[in-house]
Amino acid sequence: MLDLPTSATGQQQAGQLVHIDYDQMTVLLFLDLVSIHKFEYIVSSLDFATCRSLLPLIVQFDCGRLRYPIRQRLYGSARGKGEAWELFKLGAHQEDWEMGRQGLTRMYDEQVTHLLGSCSTFGNVLETLPAEWQFALSSTIMASSFDSTQLIMDWSGHASKFHRPGSLADKAFAECVHLRPIC
Repeated sequence: MLDLPTSATGQQQAGQLVHIDYDQMTVLLFLDLVSIHKFEYIVSSLDFATCRSLLPLIVQFDCGRLRYPIRQRLYGSARGKGEAWELFKLGAHQEDWEMGRQGLTRMYDEQVTHLLGSCSTFGNVLETLPAEWQFALSSTIMASSFDSTQLIMDWSGHASKFHRPGSLADKAFAECVHLRPIC
C-alpha cells in the first residue's frame, strides 16, 4: 500500500495523501510505463505476476494505451505451474471471457494434471469460480468429448467453445452440437 501526495483540488485538498492499495514497486512501474512513449521493451520483459499486478491499476486509471500490451504479455507469460489456471480465474473474477479462453488455451495435460492433483474432485475446482463460469466450463468440457483422457487432461481444445451462457457465440455452438449427427 502506498500513499501519494496530491496537489489536486476538488474532493482532495491540496497536500493530502491519496491512498492506493498497491505495493510501491507496482505503482512505480505503472508510473514509468505511463510516462514514457516507447514502453514496449519494458512490457516485453515483464513476467506473469508483474503483469497481473499492473492490470488492476491500468483498469482503475483507464489507461487504454497500456491495456492491450499488458494483457497480451500476461497471456504470453502464463507458462509456469498454475499460471494458466490463475489466468482463467482472473478472467472469471473480472467477467473477461476472452481472458478465460486464453487461460484455457494454455491448459494442457501437465497443467490440468497439476490442477486436479491438488484438488480432490472437479467440483472443488469449479467452486473457485463464479456460478456462470462453473456452468460454462463444465458444459463446454462435457459437450466436447466423452473420451475420459481428452475430457480431463486437455482443456486447451475447449477454449474456442468457451463462451458466456446465452451469448450469440454460445447459441451458435449449441446449434452446431445439436445439428451434429450422432454415430
